[in-house]
Amino acid sequence: MQFTKDFKVGIRAGQVSVSFRTWQSPHAKVDGLYKLHPEGAVRVTSVEQVVADAITAVDAAAAGFDSVAALHEFLAVDAAEWVFRVAFDYVPEGVPIAEPLPLDVAIAKLDKMESRAASPWAYAALNAISENPGTRAGDLAPQFSWETPKFKSHIRRLKKLGLTESLEVGYRLSPLGQAVMNR
Repeated sequence: MQFTKDFKVGIRAGQVSVSFRTWQSPHAKVDGLYKLHPEGAVRVTSVEQVVADAITAVDAAAAGFDSVAALHEFLAVDAAEWVFRVAFDYVPEGVPIAEPLPLDVAIAKLDKMESRAASPWAYAALNAISENPGTRAGDLAPQFSWETPKFKSHIRRLKKLGLTESLEVGYRLSPLGQAVMNR
């Protein structure tokens, strides 16, 4: 899950604990841990679909908005539309988030991913990110002759393996990703 700078400040201060999203299907999972760059993370406690008209003033405040109307305007939805309500807890820096995969396991999973692809891409994507940290997905995607959404979906697969990290803009290799590329 991505948040703008203003929301990150509110999350870290304990003022924002809910987010509303206009996804077609959920992009977050209960108990999922999502980095909050440059520090900390959020752990999702619930994901539910609600009609926008059912959003309360308490929910709007927990999402960082002064009113339900301001939240509706931000989401660009009318009262009859469905949205996802994602509740979460802030996990400060220094709290263990998850153990990274062992290097050999990460390489085996990456190799399996490559072997199943019609055209190998994973190592090339890791290399592109390594050489261009903080570069927008839209600027990297053409190197692979992909549209930006396709590139982002592939990078999410690498992120699930713990090989990349999302930045405010673009990506970088995680320590595990660096170790894989060094090998």
